[in-house]
Amino acid sequence: MSKFYALSGARAAYLCAGPHQLEAVAAGHLVVGDDQVEDLFLDRLQRDETVPGLDHLVAGIAERIETAHLNVRLVVLGTLEIPVRTARLTVTGPYKREDLPDLIEAHGINMFLFPSIWPETFSYVVAEMTALKLPVVAFDLGAPAERLRSYGLARLCGEVGVESALETMLAFHRELAMGESEAA
Repeated sequence: MSKFYALSGARAAYLCAGPHQLEAVAAGHLVVGDDQVEDLFLDRLQRDETVPGLDHLVAGIAERIETAHLNVRLVVLGTLEIPVRTARLTVTGPYKREDLPDLIEAHGINMFLFPSIWPETFSYVVAEMTALKLPVVAFDLGAPAERLRSYGLARLCGEVGVESALETMLAFHRELAMGESEAA
């Protein structure tokens, strides 16, 4: 049986039979209220091809966090192809999709960065993050950004780069923390 999906809000009139099976991921619980920002770079394991730019982006963000002594810890679910040496970075290695909510909880992750530097036509990663109802930061590129524009827990970076990604994450974390303190 074929399933049909609208590729994006702007192109909702165009439908295609596609291989993108979107089974639900069991949602976990999100807590943002502490002062520590913790980000998840989820994109690496989801790709078959190697995209060196992603590893260098992660390395650049980790270096900037370290040199600025920011209260940020990074968790990469998946692998990195280049060594990044900092106590603020955890690389979990391969994981199974069904383990995603448990990994998020075990590592205390409270924000996602979707670090794709290419204008992709679809992203399982973005679909999983939004299904889990978690905050997402991404570059303003392709269909993932188009999808995230209508997702209330997302912010898009104005530029592709270390500073833009980090500043957007920090500002979004402050915004979320303010919202939680006002709700309390």
